[in-house]
Amino acid sequence: MKKDSANKENEKGFIFLSELGRVIIPNKIRPRLRDYLLKAGIEEVPYTFIGFIAVLALFVSGIYVVFSVVPSLEKVTMPGLDRPLTFFESFGLILTNKVVFLNFLTVFGSLFLALGGSLFLVFILFYVYFEYRIYKRTVSMEKVLPDFLRQVSQNLKAGLTLDKALWNSIDPSYKELSFEIRLMAKRVMVGEDLVSAMFTFAKKYNSPELLRTFSLLAESNKSGSEMAYIVDSVVDSLEKNKSLKDEIRATSTAYTIFISIIVIVIIPLLFSLAFNLVGVLESITGKFENVGQVQGANLPLNIADLNISFDPSMLYYFILGAVIVSSFTASLLISIIRNGDLRATPKYVLVYCTLSILSFLGIFNVVSKLFSSLFSAL
Repeated sequence: MKKDSANKENEKGFIFLSELGRVIIPNKIRPRLRDYLLKAGIEEVPYTFIGFIAVLALFVSGIYVVFSVVPSLEKVTMPGLDRPLTFFESFGLILTNKVVFLNFLTVFGSLFLALGGSLFLVFILFYVYFEYRIYKRTVSMEKVLPDFLRQVSQNLKAGLTLDKALWNSIDPSYKELSFEIRLMAKRVMVGEDLVSAMFTFAKKYNSPELLRTFSLLAESNKSGSEMAYIVDSVVDSLEKNKSLKDEIRATSTAYTIFISIIVIVIIPLLFSLAFNLVGVLESITGKFENVGQVQGANLPLNIADLNISFDPSMLYYFILGAVIVSSFTASLLISIIRNGDLRATPKYVLVYCTLSILSFLGIFNVVSKLFSSLFSAL
Protein backbone atom coordinates (compact mmCIF):
# COMPACT_ATOMS: atom_id res chain seq x y z
CA MET A 1 0.00 0.00 0.00
CA LYS A 2 2.80 2.38 0.83
CA LYS A 3 4.51 1.65 -2.48
CA ASP A 4 1.28 2.25 -4.40
CA SER A 5 0.72 5.58 -2.65
CA ALA A 6 4.33 6.60 -3.33
CA ASN A 7 3.95 5.69 -7.02
CA LYS A 8 0.77 7.74 -7.23
CA GLU A 9 2.52 10.73 -5.68
CA ASN A 10 5.38 10.37 -8.21
CA GLU A 11 2.87 10.16 -11.04
CA LYS A 12 1.15 13.31 -9.77
CA GLY A 13 4.50 15.07 -9.70
CA PHE A 14 5.28 13.99 -13.26
CA ILE A 15 1.80 15.07 -14.38
CA PHE A 16 2.37 18.48 -12.82
CA LEU A 17 5.69 18.87 -14.63
CA SER A 18 4.14 17.69 -17.88
CA GLU A 19 1.27 20.16 -17.62
CA LEU A 20 3.72 22.91 -16.73
CA GLY A 21 5.74 22.08 -19.85
CA ARG A 22 2.59 22.23 -21.97
CA VAL A 23 1.69 25.61 -20.49
CA ILE A 24 5.15 27.00 -21.25
CA ILE A 25 5.00 25.91 -24.92
CA PRO A 26 2.25 27.85 -26.80
CA ASN A 27 -0.30 25.88 -28.83
CA LYS A 28 0.89 27.32 -32.14
CA ILE A 29 4.48 26.21 -31.50
CA ARG A 30 3.72 22.65 -30.34
CA PRO A 31 3.25 21.09 -33.84
CA ARG A 32 6.40 22.79 -35.13
CA LEU A 33 8.31 21.68 -32.05
CA ARG A 34 7.23 18.08 -32.61
CA ASP A 35 8.27 18.19 -36.27
CA TYR A 36 11.60 19.70 -35.27
CA LEU A 37 12.24 17.02 -32.64
CA LEU A 38 11.29 14.32 -35.15
CA LYS A 39 14.20 15.45 -37.30
CA ALA A 40 16.43 14.85 -34.26
CA GLY A 41 14.99 11.35 -33.80
CA ILE A 42 12.72 12.21 -30.84
CA GLU A 43 9.16 11.06 -31.50
CA GLU A 44 7.43 12.66 -28.50
CA VAL A 45 7.85 16.16 -27.09
CA PRO A 46 9.37 15.83 -23.57
CA TYR A 47 6.92 18.12 -21.77
CA THR A 48 7.87 16.63 -18.39
CA PHE A 49 11.52 17.46 -18.94
CA ILE A 50 10.61 20.98 -20.11
CA GLY A 51 8.61 21.51 -16.91
CA PHE A 52 11.50 20.19 -14.82
CA ILE A 53 13.91 22.61 -16.53
CA ALA A 54 11.53 25.52 -15.82
CA VAL A 55 11.27 24.58 -12.13
CA LEU A 56 15.05 24.14 -11.89
CA ALA A 57 15.64 27.53 -13.56
CA LEU A 58 13.22 29.17 -11.11
CA PHE A 59 15.00 27.50 -8.17
CA VAL A 60 18.46 28.60 -9.35
CA SER A 61 17.19 32.15 -10.00
CA GLY A 62 15.69 32.26 -6.51
CA ILE A 63 19.00 31.20 -4.96
CA TYR A 64 20.79 33.90 -6.96
CA VAL A 65 18.36 36.57 -5.76
CA VAL A 66 18.52 35.45 -2.12
CA PHE A 67 22.32 35.32 -1.90
CA SER A 68 23.33 38.08 -4.35
CA VAL A 69 20.52 40.63 -4.58
CA VAL A 70 18.88 40.61 -1.15
CA PRO A 71 22.10 41.40 0.82
CA SER A 72 22.62 44.50 -1.34
CA LEU A 73 19.16 45.95 -0.69
CA GLU A 74 18.76 49.19 1.19
CA LYS A 75 17.91 48.65 4.84
CA VAL A 76 14.51 49.76 6.12
CA THR A 77 14.00 50.96 9.70
CA MET A 78 10.57 49.93 10.98
CA PRO A 79 8.93 50.94 14.26
CA GLY A 80 8.70 48.13 16.80
CA LEU A 81 5.47 46.15 16.66
CA ASP A 82 4.19 43.51 19.03
CA ARG A 83 2.53 41.59 16.19
CA PRO A 84 3.42 40.64 12.62
CA LEU A 85 2.07 42.73 9.77
CA THR A 86 -1.06 41.51 8.04
CA PHE A 87 -1.17 41.00 4.29
CA PHE A 88 -2.95 44.30 3.64
CA GLU A 89 -0.54 46.16 5.92
CA SER A 90 2.43 44.65 4.07
CA PHE A 91 0.88 45.53 0.71
CA GLY A 92 0.16 49.06 1.87
CA LEU A 93 3.73 49.39 3.15
CA ILE A 94 5.04 48.44 -0.29
CA LEU A 95 2.89 51.14 -1.90
CA THR A 96 3.55 53.90 0.64
CA ASN A 97 7.21 53.41 1.56
CA LYS A 98 9.58 54.37 -1.25
CA VAL A 99 12.49 52.27 0.01
CA VAL A 100 10.35 49.16 0.45
CA PHE A 101 8.81 49.71 -2.99
CA LEU A 102 12.24 50.00 -4.65
CA ASN A 103 13.48 46.89 -2.84
CA PHE A 104 10.37 45.02 -3.97
CA LEU A 105 10.97 46.04 -7.60
CA THR A 106 14.65 45.13 -7.33
CA VAL A 107 13.95 41.65 -6.01
CA PHE A 108 11.26 40.73 -8.51
CA GLY A 109 13.03 42.44 -11.39
CA SER A 110 16.23 40.55 -10.62
CA LEU A 111 14.28 37.30 -10.27
CA PHE A 112 12.59 37.89 -13.64
CA LEU A 113 15.86 38.75 -15.39
CA ALA A 114 17.69 35.79 -13.83
CA LEU A 115 14.87 33.42 -14.80
CA GLY A 116 14.73 34.78 -18.35
CA GLY A 117 18.51 34.63 -18.73
CA SER A 118 18.76 31.07 -17.43
CA LEU A 119 15.92 29.87 -19.68
CA PHE A 120 17.49 31.62 -22.67
CA LEU A 121 20.85 29.96 -21.93
CA VAL A 122 19.16 26.55 -21.64
CA PHE A 123 17.34 27.21 -24.93
CA ILE A 124 20.61 28.02 -26.70
CA LEU A 125 22.32 24.91 -25.32
CA PHE A 126 19.46 22.61 -26.33
CA TYR A 127 19.17 24.26 -29.74
CA VAL A 128 22.85 23.60 -30.41
CA TYR A 129 22.46 20.03 -29.15
CA PHE A 130 19.42 19.29 -31.34
CA GLU A 131 21.00 20.91 -34.39
CA TYR A 132 24.03 18.69 -33.89
CA ARG A 133 21.80 15.60 -33.61
CA ILE A 134 19.95 16.58 -36.77
CA TYR A 135 23.25 17.08 -38.55
CA LYS A 136 24.51 13.66 -37.42
CA ARG A 137 21.29 12.02 -38.62
CA THR A 138 21.58 13.80 -41.96
CA VAL A 139 25.19 12.69 -42.42
CA SER A 140 24.23 9.13 -41.46
CA MET A 141 21.46 9.07 -44.08
CA GLU A 142 23.72 10.53 -46.75
CA LYS A 143 26.32 7.86 -45.98
CA VAL A 144 23.96 4.90 -46.54
CA LEU A 145 21.94 6.50 -49.33
CA PRO A 146 23.93 4.93 -52.23
CA ASP A 147 23.58 1.43 -50.76
CA PHE A 148 19.87 1.96 -50.21
CA LEU A 149 19.38 3.15 -53.78
CA ARG A 150 21.27 0.16 -55.15
CA GLN A 151 18.81 -2.11 -53.37
CA VAL A 152 15.92 -0.03 -54.73
CA SER A 153 17.35 -0.40 -58.23
CA GLN A 154 17.52 -4.18 -57.83
CA ASN A 155 13.90 -4.28 -56.73
CA LEU A 156 12.89 -2.12 -59.69
CA LYS A 157 14.71 -4.42 -62.09
CA ALA A 158 12.81 -7.32 -60.50
CA GLY A 159 9.56 -5.74 -61.67
CA LEU A 160 8.36 -3.89 -58.56
CA THR A 161 6.89 -0.41 -58.67
CA LEU A 162 8.76 2.48 -57.08
CA ASP A 163 6.72 2.54 -53.87
CA LYS A 164 7.04 -1.22 -53.30
CA ALA A 165 10.73 -1.07 -54.24
CA LEU A 166 11.23 1.59 -51.56
CA TRP A 167 9.30 -0.31 -48.89
CA ASN A 168 11.07 -3.63 -49.64
CA SER A 169 14.47 -1.91 -49.43
CA ILE A 170 13.98 -0.96 -45.80
CA ASP A 171 16.67 -2.61 -43.70
CA PRO A 172 17.72 -2.12 -40.04
CA SER A 173 21.30 -1.45 -41.17
CA TYR A 174 20.15 1.84 -42.75
CA LYS A 175 18.94 3.10 -39.33
CA GLU A 176 17.79 6.72 -39.71
CA LEU A 177 17.07 6.38 -43.43
CA SER A 178 14.90 3.31 -42.78
CA PHE A 179 13.01 5.27 -40.12
CA GLU A 180 12.27 8.08 -42.58
CA ILE A 181 11.23 5.67 -45.34
CA ARG A 182 8.82 4.01 -42.89
CA LEU A 183 7.30 7.42 -42.11
CA MET A 184 6.95 8.00 -45.84
CA ALA A 185 5.24 4.63 -46.22
CA LYS A 186 2.80 5.48 -43.42
CA ARG A 187 1.87 8.76 -45.10
CA VAL A 188 1.27 6.96 -48.40
CA MET A 189 -0.85 4.28 -46.69
CA VAL A 190 -3.16 6.89 -45.16
CA GLY A 191 -3.85 8.43 -48.56
CA GLU A 192 -1.00 10.83 -49.36
CA ASP A 193 0.42 10.73 -52.88
CA LEU A 194 3.86 9.08 -53.25
CA VAL A 195 5.28 12.09 -55.09
CA SER A 196 4.06 14.46 -52.38
CA ALA A 197 5.48 12.21 -49.64
CA MET A 198 8.87 12.09 -51.37
CA PHE A 199 8.95 15.87 -51.76
CA THR A 200 8.08 16.25 -48.07
CA PHE A 201 10.99 14.04 -47.07
CA ALA A 202 13.35 15.77 -49.51
CA LYS A 203 12.62 19.18 -47.97
CA LYS A 204 12.64 17.95 -44.38
CA TYR A 205 16.41 18.01 -43.87
CA ASN A 206 18.97 20.61 -44.88
CA SER A 207 20.74 18.20 -47.23
CA PRO A 208 21.36 18.95 -50.91
CA GLU A 209 21.96 15.25 -51.62
CA LEU A 210 18.66 14.10 -50.13
CA LEU A 211 16.81 16.98 -51.78
CA ARG A 212 18.24 16.34 -55.25
CA THR A 213 17.88 12.56 -55.02
CA PHE A 214 14.27 12.28 -53.88
CA SER A 215 13.12 15.29 -55.92
CA LEU A 216 14.56 13.63 -59.02
CA LEU A 217 12.93 10.30 -58.14
CA ALA A 218 9.58 12.01 -57.55
CA GLU A 219 9.69 13.94 -60.85
CA SER A 220 10.87 10.87 -62.80
CA ASN A 221 8.13 8.70 -61.32
CA LYS A 222 5.58 11.40 -62.10
CA SER A 223 6.68 11.60 -65.75
CA GLY A 224 6.83 7.79 -66.20
CA SER A 225 10.59 7.51 -66.83
CA GLU A 226 12.65 4.33 -66.60
CA MET A 227 13.18 4.34 -62.84
CA ALA A 228 15.91 1.69 -62.67
CA TYR A 229 18.12 3.70 -65.04
CA ILE A 230 17.41 6.93 -63.11
CA VAL A 231 18.29 5.31 -59.79
CA ASP A 232 21.56 3.89 -61.16
CA SER A 233 22.50 7.33 -62.51
CA VAL A 234 21.79 8.90 -59.14
CA VAL A 235 23.98 6.31 -57.41
CA ASP A 236 26.88 7.05 -59.79
CA SER A 237 26.49 10.76 -59.16
CA LEU A 238 26.49 10.26 -55.38
CA GLU A 239 29.63 8.12 -55.57
CA LYS A 240 31.43 10.78 -57.61
CA ASN A 241 30.41 13.50 -55.16
CA LYS A 242 31.62 11.40 -52.25
CA SER A 243 35.03 10.81 -53.83
CA LEU A 244 35.32 14.53 -54.61
CA LYS A 245 34.52 15.44 -50.99
CA ASP A 246 37.13 12.99 -49.76
CA GLU A 247 39.74 14.59 -52.02
CA ILE A 248 38.85 18.08 -50.82
CA ARG A 249 39.01 16.92 -47.21
CA ALA A 250 42.43 15.37 -47.82
CA THR A 251 43.83 18.54 -49.40
CA SER A 252 42.56 20.65 -46.49
CA THR A 253 44.31 18.53 -43.86
CA ALA A 254 47.37 20.80 -43.93
CA TYR A 255 45.23 23.85 -43.07
CA THR A 256 43.62 21.93 -40.23
CA ILE A 257 47.00 20.92 -38.79
CA PHE A 258 48.29 24.49 -39.09
CA ILE A 259 45.28 25.96 -37.25
CA SER A 260 45.48 23.24 -34.60
CA ILE A 261 49.15 23.96 -33.85
CA ILE A 262 48.47 27.69 -33.58
CA VAL A 263 45.54 27.24 -31.19
CA ILE A 264 46.90 24.44 -29.03
CA VAL A 265 50.61 25.38 -28.83
CA ILE A 266 51.54 28.81 -30.17
CA ILE A 267 48.77 30.97 -28.65
CA PRO A 268 49.13 29.50 -25.12
CA LEU A 269 52.93 29.87 -25.36
CA LEU A 270 52.77 33.52 -26.46
CA PHE A 271 50.24 34.44 -23.80
CA SER A 272 52.32 32.71 -21.12
CA LEU A 273 55.44 34.60 -22.21
CA ALA A 274 53.54 37.90 -22.29
CA PHE A 275 52.16 37.39 -18.77
CA ASN A 276 55.57 36.65 -17.29
CA LEU A 277 57.30 39.43 -19.23
CA VAL A 278 54.84 41.97 -17.85
CA GLY A 279 55.62 40.69 -14.36
CA VAL A 280 59.36 41.03 -14.99
CA LEU A 281 58.94 44.61 -16.27
CA GLU A 282 56.90 45.51 -13.21
CA SER A 283 59.66 44.16 -10.97
CA ILE A 284 62.32 46.09 -12.89
CA THR A 285 60.43 49.39 -12.63
CA GLY A 286 59.94 48.78 -8.91
CA LYS A 287 63.67 48.24 -8.36
CA PHE A 288 64.88 51.20 -10.39
CA GLU A 289 62.15 53.74 -9.77
CA ASN A 290 64.70 56.35 -8.61
CA VAL A 291 66.95 56.03 -11.65
CA GLY A 292 67.42 59.43 -13.25
CA GLN A 293 67.63 61.30 -9.95
CA VAL A 294 71.29 60.79 -9.02
CA GLN A 295 72.80 63.32 -6.53
CA GLY A 296 70.21 65.95 -7.28
CA ALA A 297 70.67 65.72 -11.07
CA ASN A 298 67.42 65.73 -13.01
CA LEU A 299 68.21 63.38 -15.89
CA PRO A 300 65.62 62.73 -18.61
CA LEU A 301 65.73 58.98 -17.92
CA ASN A 302 63.13 57.89 -15.37
CA ILE A 303 61.90 54.31 -15.62
CA ALA A 304 59.21 55.01 -13.03
CA ASP A 305 57.44 57.14 -15.64
CA LEU A 306 56.55 53.91 -17.43
CA ASN A 307 54.14 53.15 -14.56
CA ILE A 308 53.96 49.42 -15.32
CA SER A 309 51.52 47.79 -12.92
CA PHE A 310 48.89 45.11 -13.38
CA ASP A 311 46.56 42.84 -11.49
CA PRO A 312 47.94 39.30 -12.00
CA SER A 313 44.63 37.53 -11.40
CA MET A 314 42.71 39.83 -13.76
CA LEU A 315 45.33 39.46 -16.50
CA TYR A 316 45.41 35.68 -16.01
CA TYR A 317 41.65 35.32 -16.44
CA PHE A 318 41.71 37.65 -19.43
CA ILE A 319 44.34 35.46 -21.09
CA LEU A 320 42.36 32.31 -20.25
CA GLY A 321 39.27 33.85 -21.84
CA ALA A 322 41.27 34.83 -24.91
CA VAL A 323 42.53 31.25 -25.26
CA ILE A 324 38.95 29.92 -25.07
CA VAL A 325 37.70 32.44 -27.64
CA SER A 326 40.58 31.60 -29.97
CA SER A 327 39.90 27.86 -29.70
CA PHE A 328 36.18 28.43 -30.30
CA THR A 329 36.91 30.48 -33.43
CA ALA A 330 39.32 27.83 -34.65
CA SER A 331 36.62 25.20 -34.11
CA LEU A 332 34.28 27.13 -36.42
CA LEU A 333 36.96 27.36 -39.11
CA ILE A 334 37.87 23.68 -38.88
CA SER A 335 34.21 22.67 -38.96
CA ILE A 336 33.74 24.57 -42.22
CA ILE A 337 36.99 23.26 -43.71
CA ARG A 338 36.41 19.61 -42.78
CA ASN A 339 32.64 19.29 -43.13
CA GLY A 340 31.42 22.40 -44.90
CA ASP A 341 28.78 22.93 -42.20
CA LEU A 342 28.77 24.85 -38.93
CA ARG A 343 26.45 22.30 -37.32
CA ALA A 344 29.44 19.99 -36.84
CA THR A 345 31.06 22.60 -34.59
CA PRO A 346 30.14 21.16 -31.11
CA LYS A 347 32.47 18.18 -31.33
CA TYR A 348 35.35 20.42 -32.45
CA VAL A 349 34.56 22.95 -29.71
CA LEU A 350 34.80 20.27 -27.03
CA VAL A 351 38.08 18.91 -28.39
CA TYR A 352 39.88 22.18 -29.13
CA CYS A 353 38.69 24.10 -26.06
CA THR A 354 39.72 21.24 -23.78
CA LEU A 355 43.12 20.79 -25.45
CA SER A 356 43.78 24.54 -25.54
CA ILE A 357 42.98 25.00 -21.83
CA LEU A 358 45.08 22.02 -20.78
CA SER A 359 47.93 23.16 -23.02
CA PHE A 360 47.77 26.69 -21.64
CA LEU A 361 47.80 25.49 -18.04
CA GLY A 362 50.79 23.23 -18.68
CA ILE A 363 52.79 25.76 -20.70
CA PHE A 364 51.95 28.55 -18.25
CA ASN A 365 53.30 26.55 -15.29
CA VAL A 366 56.48 25.62 -17.17
CA VAL A 367 57.13 29.19 -18.37
CA SER A 368 56.37 30.65 -14.92
CA LYS A 369 58.86 28.30 -13.25
CA LEU A 370 61.45 29.13 -15.92
CA PHE A 371 61.03 32.88 -15.44
CA SER A 372 61.06 32.57 -11.65
CA SER A 373 64.38 30.70 -11.82
CA LEU A 374 65.94 33.13 -14.29
CA PHE A 375 64.73 36.35 -12.65
CA SER A 376 64.59 35.25 -9.02
CA ALA A 377 66.90 38.10 -8.02
CA LEU A 378 64.44 40.76 -9.12
